[in-house]
Amino acid sequence: MSFTSWPFQLGMDLAEAVLLIRQDLLGEGVPPVLYHYTGLNGVLGIIKSRAIHAISTEDSKDQTEIAHGIAIVQEAIRQTLDSGVTGFARMLLESLPDALTARKRWTFVACFCPDLGSSFHCTEYGRYCLRFNNLLGSDSQLRPQGLYADVQYQHVIYAPPEKYEAIRRAVASITASAVRNSYGEPQGPWAESLVKSHARIVAQCLMDIIASLKSCEFAKDREWRIVCRPNSSLASSAPDLDDAAFNSLIKIRDDSKQYVELSVREQGEIIVPFPKSVVPFSAIYVTEDSHRR
Repeated sequence: MSFTSWPFQLGMDLAEAVLLIRQDLLGEGVPPVLYHYTGLNGVLGIIKSRAIHAISTEDSKDQTEIAHGIAIVQEAIRQTLDSGVTGFARMLLESLPDALTARKRWTFVACFCPDLGSSFHCTEYGRYCLRFNNLLGSDSQLRPQGLYADVQYQHVIYAPPEKYEAIRRAVASITASAVRNSYGEPQGPWAESLVKSHARIVAQCLMDIIASLKSCEFAKDREWRIVCRPNSSLASSAPDLDDAAFNSLIKIRDDSKQYVELSVREQGEIIVPFPKSVVPFSAIYVTEDSHRR
């Protein structure tokens, strides 16, 4: 029996499912004000560049972070495979761990919290607290230049039941969509090529959730994130072009970490094609040294 699939509809189904999961994880929505704690060099760098850095998850200081989320996905996949999933859905699920690892370098995060004057954050991250106003609800004003990036707010989840339920729902949606959007028995190089193409779409959708999962031992961070990654052209026959376009936004710091600059554009009565960047924070607070260890 010949095999065919519908990647565009698969991607649309998953994007919708992930959006619903993210909305549940966001809870009541993005706070109107978020804060970023840093040291003096961080403040001076943000003022000079008029941008805040979103760091690649591949270069995260805590390398167990994304691995933690991927491990939850692997366990959900194992349970689903054990339930007797076959055919294209099985091949797709089996390919996801490697595909997720490949998407790490394309997923960038900038970290915030809702707490002003937090001695914990001052101790851990720096005595300078920058205020960022959220004027666009669930959409971020902080964005890279151009149209090559997808930018989202994420509420970091620490509680194990919420994390496992979010991933269970995602994997169930992937399985159902793979069954619904394919026909026949996948065999040979052509089927393997299709699985690889679909896996990239699915892995990026999953990374949108994984980027908001952290171990409960970090719950004091009360973290919110801006997650930035390449756009996904679901109908494209050459999805690598999305990565190639996004790659032009990636820069490398002196410490070799990859980052993308997130900036706020000047708002005026007259709309111009390339508005200037402005200092992205609205206020700066300095915590006394006595709060620091």
